[in-house]
Amino acid sequence: METKKIVLLSISSDIAFEVANDLLKKKFKIIGTYKTSSNKVSKLKKDGVKLFKLDLSNKKNIDLVAKKINYFTKKNWDYFISFAGQLNPIGKIIGTNSNNWERSIYVNSLGQLRLLSKILKRNAKRRVLFFSGSGTNGPKNNYSAYTLSKILLIKFVELLDSEEKKIIAGILGPGFIKTKIHKKKIKNSKNEINKIKKIVNFIYWFFSQPKNIVGGRNFSLKSDKLESKRIIKLLKNNKDNFKLRRYGNNISL
Repeated sequence: METKKIVLLSISSDIAFEVANDLLKKKFKIIGTYKTSSNKVSKLKKDGVKLFKLDLSNKKNIDLVAKKINYFTKKNWDYFISFAGQLNPIGKIIGTNSNNWERSIYVNSLGQLRLLSKILKRNAKRRVLFFSGSGTNGPKNNYSAYTLSKILLIKFVELLDSEEKKIIAGILGPGFIKTKIHKKKIKNSKNEINKIKKIVNFIYWFFSQPKNIVGGRNFSLKSDKLESKRIIKLLKNNKDNFKLRRYGNNISL
């Protein structure tokens, strides 16, 4: 059986680290990026993960890392998952430092897309997965840069999936999980561990499903019962389900 190659952005994040460990057990060849050195990074290196240091706010660094990934993989990889994200700056739109606000949007979306675009190859089968956040169905006050970045990613996966027939792109809303991004003390509670297990299960489910079922869609870990046969029917019968759409078009005025 051919070894599958997977690129993981921000592999040292709490969720990505657990996902990477599960992928290693299944003999995936992992290429990962990280921002700062840590015990997790050291462990992943020991386990044979190919790692590149990446600053998603720096265009030159993004281009350099993309070049290194292309050289290492010869542009032949199977899966891409981005776990990158930061909540800051937190605060009202009016009064927030504009430079920090713009930088957050770049790190949370545009920088990730810049790297992805440079490692993709036309007419090659690929699976691409991002993570969305709160604010899709209503305003999430004080998190405007983070929320807008995630909305951008939701639309991006639909566009990429539509334009490229051999690429299957999707995005997952994991719900609230206590991780480093929330700057709170991490407790490996049973609830948090179960949520991460659900994310791992979703990833394998996403990898296994055809384009017409998962392509271009925004999934919710909390709401979507993937084990139900009904969800497959819903997705198969309506290409607009789980996508960013204007609500109320069917209202007669």
